[in-house]
Amino acid sequence: MESSARALLRCLMPVVFYMFLELLLAAVVTAAPGGAVKLRLHMMILRELLCLPFFFWLYLSDGRAGRRPAERSSELPLLSWFILTAGFDGFYLLLNLTISLSGLGSMDAGFQSAAQLFSEGELAERLLLTVLLAPAAEELMFRGLLLRRLSVFCGENRALLFSALAFGFFHGNLTQGIAAALLALILGWIYLKTDALLLTICMHGTGNMLILLLVQTERGQRLAASPGLWAVALGFFLLAVCYLRRRAAARISA
Repeated sequence: MESSARALLRCLMPVVFYMFLELLLAAVVTAAPGGAVKLRLHMMILRELLCLPFFFWLYLSDGRAGRRPAERSSELPLLSWFILTAGFDGFYLLLNLTISLSGLGSMDAGFQSAAQLFSEGELAERLLLTVLLAPAAEELMFRGLLLRRLSVFCGENRALLFSALAFGFFHGNLTQGIAAALLALILGWIYLKTDALLLTICMHGTGNMLILLLVQTERGQRLAASPGLWAVALGFFLLAVCYLRRRAAARISA
């Protein structure tokens, strides 16, 4: 049987690798003369590109070793994909609209720094990072690896809490950290119930895309101020809650 120390080390391995790359690339940005914001965006893209193959290899290795259930994304009906993704995105929108209207972000220097990063550079680069690369790498690390490995080590409930707190911490500021931890609780719970990592990647990516387009486009900013958007977001979220309640006794399948 694997020792507790070795099991814990295996849980933390993806996080340590990610932190090492983050510190290394941050040092490159710090040493660069001028253009630091755009360079930081490029370094974040590079970080995700370096993490993705390593995390995917670890995820496949865990599956072959029987340390996680088989991936079941292909078994989920399209209705489940649509309702769960729309419900998560609805909650994501409500959370960000609340932060925007409450002024919490304006009081958080770290949040303002993160917002500045995604207001510069080409829109295509920001979409590549936030819609494709970051959701895939983060879901592999925090749900596919950390959550699943911690579940073996300390049980699903504690693993869900610890992985959500870690996800919040990695966002680097209080406002984003709290929001990310709440979103991670939903993503983690859905993953534990469905064994469908591709679903959580899709939920994460579409949520990021909606927020980026609302914040970074004039039409999106006008739409964000509309009460209709609140109503649509709340409607999709409540639809997903009702859908989940009907299937609370079993895993989400047909």
